[in-house]
Amino acid sequence: EIVFEVDSKLAARHMAKEVAWVCRDEELRPLYEECRLLGARLTAQGKRWEVRHIYREFNQVADTLANQALDDPGGNGPSVSW
Repeated sequence: EIVFEVDSKLAARHMAKEVAWVCRDEELRPLYEECRLLGARLTAQGKRWEVRHIYREFNQVADTLANQALDDPGGNGPSVSW
């Protein structure tokens, strides 16, 4: 089982298996479609998965670590996809 924990309620609702929100934002649509396709591939492979919303106040450690990684001059830096 795979659980993706995100602090974006919008992203979590877009990826919900039941009653998923539709993406109407033209800039987000390609990413939305790619994520939905990846979810479908996981399901087709027999993997159980879900995207779970985590409120930001409970995600401060992850936010801090992510910011440190992005700011680290010796690190990989932000993804070219961002």
